[in-house]
Amino acid sequence: MTDAGLCSSVSADEPTAASYWQTESESLTLHKSTGDRVDTTKYLGSPTVVVFVIGRVCHHCNAQLGAIRDRTMDFKASKINLVVVSSSADDTSDVYDMDIFADPNCQVFKHFDCFTDQPNHGTFVLDSEGHCRWKEIGDQPFMDIGHVLRTARKLRNATKDENAAVTSE
Repeated sequence: MTDAGLCSSVSADEPTAASYWQTESESLTLHKSTGDRVDTTKYLGSPTVVVFVIGRVCHHCNAQLGAIRDRTMDFKASKINLVVVSSSADDTSDVYDMDIFADPNCQVFKHFDCFTDQPNHGTFVLDSEGHCRWKEIGDQPFMDIGHVLRTARKLRNATKDENAAVTSE
């Protein structure tokens, strides 16, 4: 199973579509394994790449996290937020030197449609308002981190009206 490509959640005709960072009544909260909480409205204002991983038990996830780790300076230099959500409660941030949020009940996975009967790998590019502009969900993680970075940079450089028209190359 793979669900990939442009997101249909927002179009130029639907400027009021809900942000992925919102539930019907409130903003989402991410949890670190240390117990720290982060309100996702913190990520509004800049493009954000959200990556869903199964955790340390998945060698595919470990490879993807390593590829992301190798590009974290590019994300920072481009002022693109990077959010990693794991279905495992294990803290892997010490291994990868990035914030990884724990979602052992898979509530955030479900909110992003990255859960069927089990958690799925997922990569999303959200615009500065939290609207999904590009995604890939599947049995394997998306490994072309350069593509994800280029797509997010386009959003960073585009105006609000152009954001609705961003396409992946």
